[in-house]
Amino acid sequence: MIPVAGPSVAKAATRFWVAARSPGGAMQSNWVALQARLKRGARGESPGRGNDVGDARGGGAHSAKPKKKKKRRSPGEEACGEATRDKRPRCALASASPPSLPHPLRDSTPLAPAPASSPPATVRLPPRGRIFDADASLPRARRDALLRAAAAPANAFSPPSVVVEAARLEAVSHLCFHFEKAAAGVLGKRWGTCFEEMMLCHDGSLDPLLPTDAEARAFLTDRLTRPDVSVYDTTAVADAVVSRVSTARSAVRRAEERARARAREAEGAGARRGVHGRGGARNGSGSAQVTLQRFPGPGGVERARLSLGRAKVEVHREHLDKLRVLHRRAKAMREGQSPPDGDEGVDGDGEAEFLRDAFAVLCRYASAQGGMHRVAGGHHTALHGEVFDALRTHFGVEAECFASPLNCRWDLFCSGHGDVDAPFGSLGSFFDFAPASGSFECNPPFEESLVLRVAKRLDALLDAAESRGDALSFAVITPHWPGRAAWEALARSQHARRVEIVPLREHGYFEGAQHTKKAQYRASSCDTSIVFLQTSEGRRKYAPNAKAHEDGMRAVREAFRPKLAARRDAARRRL
Repeated sequence: MIPVAGPSVAKAATRFWVAARSPGGAMQSNWVALQARLKRGARGESPGRGNDVGDARGGGAHSAKPKKKKKRRSPGEEACGEATRDKRPRCALASASPPSLPHPLRDSTPLAPAPASSPPATVRLPPRGRIFDADASLPRARRDALLRAAAAPANAFSPPSVVVEAARLEAVSHLCFHFEKAAAGVLGKRWGTCFEEMMLCHDGSLDPLLPTDAEARAFLTDRLTRPDVSVYDTTAVADAVVSRVSTARSAVRRAEERARARAREAEGAGARRGVHGRGGARNGSGSAQVTLQRFPGPGGVERARLSLGRAKVEVHREHLDKLRVLHRRAKAMREGQSPPDGDEGVDGDGEAEFLRDAFAVLCRYASAQGGMHRVAGGHHTALHGEVFDALRTHFGVEAECFASPLNCRWDLFCSGHGDVDAPFGSLGSFFDFAPASGSFECNPPFEESLVLRVAKRLDALLDAAESRGDALSFAVITPHWPGRAAWEALARSQHARRVEIVPLREHGYFEGAQHTKKAQYRASSCDTSIVFLQTSEGRRKYAPNAKAHEDGMRAVREAFRPKLAARRDAARRRL
């Protein structure tokens, strides 16, 4: 029988320590501290005792650096030529890794956090075609129409609680660690993808991320029901994971209760002073101070770390600047003002509020991808910026149905976590979004049950628009899954006008964790379908004839080309 428990905690700790030290590793930097707490918990000690970072540095399983094996030179390397002190062979130059830079947790000189009151530097937005298009704002009337189509108006949201999000991040990190121990022996390398799918397989009735016990068990039973997995193994894995899911939900629930108690105390104190509570008081995070540190990452890319207690999240400076611009624009919309233009400087007002909102959204999406234990994001990939530009130019696309503040192309979008995304312009959940007309890009996470829900929702919206005679269009991007219920529901819909197939080797995506990973792009792992679902008026407005459609698809295919392959080709030409 395949062992359910997997490797011992000590062996797992050594493996993750190596991953955390590698310059290109995708692990969150504070996983060392979290792993130290997990190890103490396995020995029966209190997980919250002592200084975690100090314990991880000082000794235990992490005190001895694992011995690296000496790498043999392949015959191809020896044939490249001899290297001197000042000159390396061409093959070495092509494969050289970026220089190792000081790590914030290992460096002897600690980085001082930036004061919350200090004005931030002027936001330098990336060039158009990269991660955000600041020039594509819709006219005021159209923006107002999309805001009315959203279930929750942009000016009616409750600020997220950073205390609760920090607790959820730590709870999900523990859950992911134990999920790997229980399921990796059965699922193999796909355990991480399965974990992300488990976080998507529910309606969020109890928690935005964590499923109920019944939903988690049903999901695991479905994924593990295979000829090569016994019923005993399936039951054992499901029991182990469901127990940890329940533990994680309890930890988040306790944090929510503490936050509500603090909010009541703050409201009472404010009432006695005659001061009305602000957002931080309403959610129990008014006194929580999120600290910001900036440091050089691998390859010299500037990074930032936001911290609250033991919870830490990291982000590229480029994406933090993007969040700041989105936050400023969303605030202007809530106040009935026009969105600020371009990359104007940002003053220091509201910096503490921005840091709290940014920390909350980073915690939520880090948790959705495995927490501090694992950074993956396979189900959060995004289209290249050039693909969005082609869709807007040729098919009139004006907003995204599935995005996040971290991977959105434009400043109006639907997202799966509206409670933390609303301060950055989210229109809320796609399943609560009811546009009467317009053209939209729809790229849901590639989880089959979710895609099937999307297909049903799109049919309902298009049926209503067709009966009104409105022009409504969706460009739906999904894996090419012929024979599966989700794909067939899209391709065989009465509103399906065209189904385009982009072959596996001819396209790629932005990384789902583009805001933290060194690698920004990834090649596609399967063929992709682009299904155009349109009303009759929508077809006449957004694809009036076959030539216009073909010209648009030619531009989309060119923009979809994999960035990795293009870079490899360029490197070969230089050699």
